[in-house]
Amino acid sequence: MNVQTVDIKSIRPYWRNPRRIDDAVDSVRESMQRYGYVSLIAVDKSMTIIAGHVRYRALQRLGYEEIQVVVADHLTPEQVRAYRIADNRSSEIAEWNDDKLIEEMRNINDRDFAHAFFDDQEVQQLMGEAEEEEPPEEPAKSASPPPDNKVVEPVESSGSQEEEEDPEDPEEPGGRKVNAICPECGEEQVVTIR
Repeated sequence: MNVQTVDIKSIRPYWRNPRRIDDAVDSVRESMQRYGYVSLIAVDKSMTIIAGHVRYRALQRLGYEEIQVVVADHLTPEQVRAYRIADNRSSEIAEWNDDKLIEEMRNINDRDFAHAFFDDQEVQQLMGEAEEEEPPEEPAKSASPPPDNKVVEPVESSGSQEEEEDPEDPEEPGGRKVNAICPECGEEQVVTIR
């Protein structure tokens, strides 16, 4: 791969670029402000953009003077034209997996992130669907839930830490004691598994 650092003024947009890019420039500029210029523009031998028109415009707005580019000097003029279309078209074909997108967005602490890259309606739809699809919280389970064929009985406890069973001795007479959450009242109780 031929990566070069060039003056941004030496790069030329492809005059027949079939993509309308004006609406995308601000979000790419926002991304570059947050994360830097990490996805290089591809140019042909004459420094005409093959892929990266939106990034080029965003870099201009950010005031970059020199940038790194990938010079695809191994492509013929026909391959350059075909690659321009293929690169743009492949991004249109790809679709979001909403479940994975929601999970990724939940793991981003930057509260302004979603609104920087999605409009309000999209955010509301995504996060609204996430709230609807969330399963209800289950009560905490004991480390060893009893098998279906065992009898579980509550054990009286005065709440003293000294009376708790030694975890090193699971085979106490009468069964094994574990902490469990009552499904009816939600209170934690000590139960014996026999």
